[in-house]
Amino acid sequence: MEDDKKSIPKIKSEIKSLKKEIEDIQSKCAHIEYSLKFDEDGKSLRKICNNCDQILGYPNEQELKDNGFI
Repeated sequence: MEDDKKSIPKIKSEIKSLKKEIEDIQSKCAHIEYSLKFDEDGKSLRKICNNCDQILGYPNEQELKDNGFI
């Protein structure tokens, strides 16, 4: 149990570092290709970059039609 407590701060630090790395990659991505994916949390369709997985926003009506949603 003692070892678990010691590793928690280390794990949290690693998570923080990895989140920063993701943000850096996403900020440099051109977001050229994207897909429409259902967001379980928000219960809506979102545009997601195929390269870096960043949420780009919501699809417009034409994008919904082009992808067979309406």
